[in-house]
Amino acid sequence: MEDYELIKINEAFEKYRQDIFALQNDIQWWRSFLTISIDDFIKNNSNNKVLYESIFTVYDINPNSNSGYLKDHELSFSYSTNELHDKKNNFFNWIINLAVVKAYNSVEILLLESINIKYFPEKKINFNNKKAPGQINSEIKKYLQDNSFTINSSNNQHIIDFIKGNSQNFLRFTEQITRDESKTTWDNFFIMFSILRNVITHNGMIISQDTKNQIQSLAGDFFKSYFKLSPIATLIPIQDQFINFLVFVNDFTINTVKFIFEEKNLEFLKLYN
Repeated sequence: MEDYELIKINEAFEKYRQDIFALQNDIQWWRSFLTISIDDFIKNNSNNKVLYESIFTVYDINPNSNSGYLKDHELSFSYSTNELHDKKNNFFNWIINLAVVKAYNSVEILLLESINIKYFPEKKINFNNKKAPGQINSEIKKYLQDNSFTINSSNNQHIIDFIKGNSQNFLRFTEQITRDESKTTWDNFFIMFSILRNVITHNGMIISQDTKNQIQSLAGDFFKSYFKLSPIATLIPIQDQFINFLVFVNDFTINTVKFIFEEKNLEFLKLYN
């Protein structure tokens, strides 16, 4: 690997590492701390009582004067002592779902930046600029078109196809199962991960029957180990398993970077035994 490539990929990896490590530590710490704190609070406050209450309000604005009166809904929201653990779990359900999106965005940026460094170094794309992902995606699609590949941007498949077309080791890797006890390949893991990102970002965390069927056919066994659905098909993470889910995210992402740069191990990223 050229010195320039080594410096740039380590800079990109460090941003990724910090993002994912922060997700892991923040969620693990605050879940543990709040569980212990709630237990202590309940122990010291045995009588059930309302701890917090709020109402939904909005101003009814006159279009001519831009003034109005404050209106509130008849139903209120409250926290009671005996509800604290349930409320904490509901809170972390959507926090972890948002963490899935943040993790996916970090993966996407690292893969795109790796492709830029390795295959399009002359472009010098600045990934601190929000236009950077679009710029490198345009280069990827142009390459695929020029080399007679079918361009499928659904679930970022074009990124995966580009890497497969340039790395036989990555192609072989994607065909392997994620773990011995699983039937899900790394290829299908990434597709499932992409689908979940889209569901959380664009569908209000609701999984349609078609999407459920797609996930089931691609990675059903993997999905049920880390997620479940509410009675109204809302995506619910299995909270105790989220850190293990991030392990798979890291395994896929960092090994993909290794294959992009044709490295034999992960020492180029300062990952040692």
